[in-house]
Amino acid sequence: MMNNKTLLENIPFGVILHNSDGLIIDANKLVEKILKISLNEIIGKKWSNLSFKVVNKEGVECVIEEAIVKDVLTSGRDVKDQVVSIVHPSNRNVIWINITILFKPAEVGSKSEQNQALMYISDVTDIIKTNVAIENTIDNLNLGTWQWDIELGTLIFNDKWVGMLGYTLEELSFSNIDVWHKLIHPDDFKTMEDSLQDHFEGKSPQYYCEIRLHHKNGQWVWVRHFGKVTLWSDKGKPLYMSGMHQDISDFKKNELHLSRKIEYGKILSDISTNFINTHDIDATIIESFSKIALLNEASRIYLFRFDEEKQTMSNTHEWCSEGVSPQKDILQDLPLTDFPWWIKKLSDGEIINISDVSKMPLEASAEKEILEYQSVKSIFVLPVVIKQSLVGFIGFDNV
Repeated sequence: MMNNKTLLENIPFGVILHNSDGLIIDANKLVEKILKISLNEIIGKKWSNLSFKVVNKEGVECVIEEAIVKDVLTSGRDVKDQVVSIVHPSNRNVIWINITILFKPAEVGSKSEQNQALMYISDVTDIIKTNVAIENTIDNLNLGTWQWDIELGTLIFNDKWVGMLGYTLEELSFSNIDVWHKLIHPDDFKTMEDSLQDHFEGKSPQYYCEIRLHHKNGQWVWVRHFGKVTLWSDKGKPLYMSGMHQDISDFKKNELHLSRKIEYGKILSDISTNFINTHDIDATIIESFSKIALLNEASRIYLFRFDEEKQTMSNTHEWCSEGVSPQKDILQDLPLTDFPWWIKKLSDGEIINISDVSKMPLEASAEKEILEYQSVKSIFVLPVVIKQSLVGFIGFDNV
């Protein structure tokens, strides 16, 4: 029987004593409360003979005396913090318990002189439910989690974190901080460091920044990165930190799209005002091209006008970025018949958008030849229509 019975009845854990065969030979009253079963149904039995099932965190039924108790008795080593669930078939009630088993060597001179296993159990059902709720929330929000041992410089990620960047847990399960640094876009590294330093120095309650990380496929992924120091040394030095990150690439694309729309609106307003007040239409057109280029990053912007009588087209206005050779002088009085594909598209009111000139269709071979001669890589062309008639086009080249 268990010594110090009164003491054991007052400790805040369930206590179960096993003999060398794994048989339960004693327990305190708190065990009844935790396991929802009377001591009479427990003492003198093995776990496998009790009225409930024991299931591990992976959802697999296990036998306590085989999986844990026997290991302690044969190895002589303690086992700590094993979490399992108790499932009562009668009402499907699930109780999560944390188990610690201590090896109790045989005492010389005792009646049995056998090794024993002393088990402590505690009800962690509320903790597990809370953790599951948090994990579900993290999963639903598509959040990646990370933990950083600052002193050792090691990082641990969850599967969502590595998945956002195209990796598996096996590839980045336990990484050095240098690996993390290599994933950060060079232009965003200082942003990350400044935010981290502000948090370390107590200037901000948490670490937060929006940065780009390198995806395995070579692309950049925008992430919202946030966390907090969870352990400090007695001298105020950060020791351990944890946090999350969220893929905000779509948000950034929408933000950029909205920003561009606003900028385009401003530029078009400026251009309209300039045309109303201009005394030099040619200079105003070139100035307008230079403003538009700030947004679409074109290498060359130009205007072609058609001559219906001659059935030709000529480059009347041209703007070129620094280092790009002008083509205007050699693009005069070009016969429209030399560009049937081009003219057909524009006459049908279509916008010509070629992201790769080298992949233009066979029927556009004439247009492809002249574009490649000018070292044009991609092109975007808008028809210019006046009174429902095509009178020319505006083109945007990238060379």
